[in-house]
Amino acid sequence: MRRAKVRLNLELTPAVSDRLEHIMEVSGAHSRTEVLRRALSLYDILLSRTSSQSTATLLLRYPDGKEEVLLFLP
Repeated sequence: MRRAKVRLNLELTPAVSDRLEHIMEVSGAHSRTEVLRRALSLYDILLSRTSSQSTATLLLRYPDGKEEVLLFLP
């Protein structure tokens, strides 16, 4: 059975709100809610694949072959 939606009311600083709007624009998301859902999904994936007791490294590989390593702190 499908659960009913839950409404959240968030208080954001102007800087965080601006970042959220920027991410919405550059990602092509249709709403701030969509940005937050995508971010939560990504964070869930990262947490499920890493130990909560340690850090992990993420490798970004760009189409031009350039690579960048990021540190993920759960």
